[in-house]
Amino acid sequence: MSSTAMPVKQISFGTLLATIFTTHLRSSLLSRKAIVLAVVNLLPLIGAILYLMSDAKSGMTFYKGMIEYVTITFLLPLTAMFYGGPAIVEEIEGRTITYLFLRPVSKPAIFLGKYLAASVTVAVLVALPVLPTYFVAVAAGGADEGGTQLLAQGLVSLIVGSFSYTAVFSALSAVFARSLLASILFWGVFEWGLSFVPVLEVGTQKYHVRNAGSLIDLGNFGFLDKMVGLKAPIEVPIGASYGALIAVAVLAAALGAVVFSRRQYVV
Repeated sequence: MSSTAMPVKQISFGTLLATIFTTHLRSSLLSRKAIVLAVVNLLPLIGAILYLMSDAKSGMTFYKGMIEYVTITFLLPLTAMFYGGPAIVEEIEGRTITYLFLRPVSKPAIFLGKYLAASVTVAVLVALPVLPTYFVAVAAGGADEGGTQLLAQGLVSLIVGSFSYTAVFSALSAVFARSLLASILFWGVFEWGLSFVPVLEVGTQKYHVRNAGSLIDLGNFGFLDKMVGLKAPIEVPIGASYGALIAVAVLAAALGAVVFSRRQYVV
């Protein structure tokens, strides 16, 4: 008597991607890490409340400064690092990554699903506090003409920037065994270091998030800029900045998916 093995049912790319995305998004938003980072991302709002209690009058100037120098410079990359970097590493350290491969599934779908969930989580944590920060700043010193447009541009740039930064940190987690160190070096040396170098700052994500949010006029314009003969901060079309951020997100996510699909993870 012979028995015929039942064929293993293949899970479609779209179904797996949607399942990984929804599952990981739910766990990410409800995690203790999300609570801690949500509190950290309230720093601009706390600053706005303190500003409201002071005698200062220029609320919009305060709002622009907080978004550029706190949210874009620190909170956005920091939050993306804590969610994009561990996208794969947590599965390896928790010895759960093997369970993802028990069935013949698409590894790129697994990576992309986790990346998209991490990006949405970062966008929620970083962008949502901007709304009350803006309205508190307006209550403190009034709104300038075009204030709501500036708010909308800032929110969109932060959302797109969330996907861009998270893609880079997710790719680093797939490429390097010590992804946290690689992420810190990328942020500290490349992003942070080049942001102070005239002309080369255009190659950073920080620059393009600022530019897309119409905050480039507040850029650092110091002695280095003057030494190379610049008369004003470098500006590129806002559309070009969005294009650069989207291109980085797509290329980094694709690289991470390819590396993840080919690499053998030992747990």
